[in-house]
Amino acid sequence: MWLKMTGAVLLGVMVTQVSSECSQPTFKDDAVSRVEAGYKTIRKRGRMSYDYSTIDIVYYPFMMVEDPQCIEESQLNLQVKSGNGDWIAIDEAPEALGGGKYKWTVSVVPCKDHLIKFWVNGPGGQAALEFPEPIRSISDEDLIMSKYTPAKPTGLAVNNLDGNTVEVTWEPADCATSYDISYGKDSDSMQSRIVPASEGNQLIISEGIEPCADYEISIFSVIGEDEYSQEEAATRFTTPPDSDSASSLAPEILSTENTMTAFWKAYDKLSCVEKYSVSVCKEQEDCLETREVVRSDALDRIRFYTEGLEHCSSYTLEIQPLYEGQDLTPKIVNFRTQSPTAENIGSSLLPVSANAGEGQQIFVSWSTVQCAEYYEVYQKVNSDEGDWEVVLKTTETSATLNGVPCTEYRYGVQVTIDGVKSEIVEIDGTVVTELDDSVPFVAPNLEINPMEDGAVLTWDHGACISSYVVKACSTSGDTICEEKTIERDSAVHNITHEIEGLHPCAPYYIEILPQITGKEFEPDHTEFRTAFPAPAPPADFTAVYRKGSNKVELKWSEVECASGYKIMQMIGNSETTTAWETNDPRLLFTTLDSPEPCVTYSYGVAATVGEELSEPTPMESFSIPPRQGLSHQPNMEILENNNDTISLAITPSDTNVKCQVEVYELRYSSLKQEDTEERQIFPDGLENGHIQISFPGASGPGFNLEGRIKYDGFDNYSPWIRSRDPAIQSQEQVNNNSLLVPIIIGILVGIVVLVIIIFFVVKRKRNQTKYDAEKANANKDETQKLNDHPDA
Repeated sequence: MWLKMTGAVLLGVMVTQVSSECSQPTFKDDAVSRVEAGYKTIRKRGRMSYDYSTIDIVYYPFMMVEDPQCIEESQLNLQVKSGNGDWIAIDEAPEALGGGKYKWTVSVVPCKDHLIKFWVNGPGGQAALEFPEPIRSISDEDLIMSKYTPAKPTGLAVNNLDGNTVEVTWEPADCATSYDISYGKDSDSMQSRIVPASEGNQLIISEGIEPCADYEISIFSVIGEDEYSQEEAATRFTTPPDSDSASSLAPEILSTENTMTAFWKAYDKLSCVEKYSVSVCKEQEDCLETREVVRSDALDRIRFYTEGLEHCSSYTLEIQPLYEGQDLTPKIVNFRTQSPTAENIGSSLLPVSANAGEGQQIFVSWSTVQCAEYYEVYQKVNSDEGDWEVVLKTTETSATLNGVPCTEYRYGVQVTIDGVKSEIVEIDGTVVTELDDSVPFVAPNLEINPMEDGAVLTWDHGACISSYVVKACSTSGDTICEEKTIERDSAVHNITHEIEGLHPCAPYYIEILPQITGKEFEPDHTEFRTAFPAPAPPADFTAVYRKGSNKVELKWSEVECASGYKIMQMIGNSETTTAWETNDPRLLFTTLDSPEPCVTYSYGVAATVGEELSEPTPMESFSIPPRQGLSHQPNMEILENNNDTISLAITPSDTNVKCQVEVYELRYSSLKQEDTEERQIFPDGLENGHIQISFPGASGPGFNLEGRIKYDGFDNYSPWIRSRDPAIQSQEQVNNNSLLVPIIIGILVGIVVLVIIIFFVVKRKRNQTKYDAEKANANKDETQKLNDHPDA
């Protein structure tokens, strides 16, 4: 790390006196050879390392000039230029090492190139020499390994942007590879960001930034991952409010009869606001006063006090934050001043009255009480068992209530002021409601609890009703009514009556007629349905497999109140599933198509009653037999046939693929051994289902091989099948072939005989024709002679 340009060292005498006859100093041509410059070396335990924060420069200034006597030792100077910066003069003097050698020690940053310039001075002037080779910056890897501590950033500034966003800027620190930035309102809410130096010296922050809040921010310079600056650059900033920032205020209000004191934590909620405009306003009137209050950071809360308010009156407290350039929405809180203390406030309600109106209406009224928050109306039945109950809460001074017909009531009113309740002030006497016979009678508060075979009725009973006639009538089919008269004492205020003997899950309507002397009432119908019984499966169920049609027929008996049925199926030991269902309660029969052969099926039926499904009937189980017929025959395949040994496989048809083989049966014969041999083979001893048999003549003509299968769990065998291999023939085919040879020979002999006969017949016919022709010619000649010689 040293730049060495030292030539031969000339030993001489140190110049101690400067001649007065000196010209301007001049550096020799080889002056730079008298200089060594580089990062400071350190030796620890015999190993050399470098201090990259320091440059050591060793040189011979008097040997570097033409006239050593013309420069002054006290005027030796040095300038250093780091990177693109300016030349900086070193204030200290060099260290004299003896023998004309001097040493400069300069603190530098290792991530920049450094240039060196030497200055000498004398009576004749001064001269400068720039060292031609810069001290180069070190690599990033060496920088990290050197544990160089960077300086902290400078010029930290925070600017508020729109939308709860801030811009953070700073001046970069020399050699920093990144910056560790932390910000938050307090130590518990701090967030961190690492910004690589390559991304610049600016950061936009929006995460965790709230309006009108005070934040602290700090930045460390970092080299690598672990080397931090000894100090951080730090500052505080405050974000501006938004329009509804005041909504975060939660003022505490304490009021008396004519004063109000409000407190709120201004700094915790709105640290950006220093002033508030506070108003106290009465409802539907102008504000009484508006004042500005200033936040004091010496106190944790702002206090606002006002007086001269009216007792038991409603007001609003409006707190509007003041912030330059923004008109913020105020925080508005309602409050009420207290009422003057008063004794016997209940007497202020008098007079309290109650009167019966048409039907079951009752009108209650009372006097206005000053400063009342609200009134409560109490009611109780006029009996020993009657208890007061609140029937209405209101701010008015009257109420219209509905009572139970023919009921005697007592009423009272209670007032609340500032949370304190008065005693209940009762009316004089009682009020009895009438029963209106111009409209159908409706049993008050009638409740019907349906049961399977009836219902339990409850309703409120009037004191003027001596008895009731209760009817329960069916609404499906012929109307059938059950009627009963109920006698009751006027002291009883509630009636419970049970109706029995009804059909389950059937529609009915109820009529309740009061019996009052001199009055007749029209009934009111209230419909209901009796309850569904507990779901139960059909009592009878059958499941039959029809082999001819390959279907399962299922029948079951009807279940009362059922709305549908489900056929439950279990295949083998699998879980039970729904194989079929219907929502027609009259459908009591179905069929299921094409069950698979050699599979055990179990069936049951469950009924849907109401919204619930019953348990299924006991399961009917049966195994489907293998399918028979030409299209379901097993398949026989000859795998190998050598040396009278045959390897074959017999497999079930595709329709019987789930059937397990209990035993194979084979029968075979050949020309060498005409007796048919039969053999049973069990599948347990077979390898990959391959059957091997050895038999004289098995590989020759005339070998007959047939096979069939008996399936496990079933008594019947499949039909006998033969191999389709043409090399294996049945005995019948062999016998037919042996008979065919003489027949063919006989046919050929017959054909030869027939040809000979035909030949002789044709030849004879030709001779006869020739004879007849010659005879005819002879006769012709004779006739001609007679004609020529008639006398002959």
